[in-house]
Amino acid sequence: ANATAGSAVPTGIALAASELAGRGASGNIAAITLGTNLSMSGTTLNASGGGSWTYGSEVSLSGTSVNLVTGLPSGIVEFEVIFTGLSLNANNNYCEIQIGDSGGFETSGYLGVTCSFATAPTINVSTSLAGFAFARTVSSTGLYEGIAKFSLEDASSFTWVGAASCVDHAFAILSLGGGRKSLSAELTQIRITSGPATFDNGVAIVRYR
Repeated sequence: ANATAGSAVPTGIALAASELAGRGASGNIAAITLGTNLSMSGTTLNASGGGSWTYGSEVSLSGTSVNLVTGLPSGIVEFEVIFTGLSLNANNNYCEIQIGDSGGFETSGYLGVTCSFATAPTINVSTSLAGFAFARTVSSTGLYEGIAKFSLEDASSFTWVGAASCVDHAFAILSLGGGRKSLSAELTQIRITSGPATFDNGVAIVRYR
């Protein structure tokens, strides 16, 4: 069916189950091709990614590596790691956030940098190829509160870019961090590691969309 004079009569259009009809560039009535993060289920149009946040479960931090979330759904374009009371058992260390796909967590190829700013002023910097570095510590008795935010920069190469900021109230320290990482496939899992030290306090939670 063709559309003329601003109107269209959808006759003779063959639509598969869960398809929509609309006017094409030439004015013809045709099946609509759904864009990224859109799907149909019966008569319902679903959108994933970029909408409201989905929260994982709060996880206690201990040992050297903690899985924050696994089995993530397809179509995620943003995620955040929120943490409070984070502490390491050694001075002058840092944490890392590692991401992975269906093949597992990836532990190399990151461009990660973290630094801390203390009074004096004193600036401490660490770099990492093993994860998104953040929370550069000064003392083992410090407790960090903060957030790390990540966005999908290039969906074709599964490239994620992130930045983190946190504070240690006990020692009046501000710590920043971030970096870039391209995965082999779509993101499915996120974990936090203690770098060269060990977690001895804190909780963390992931939210994504």
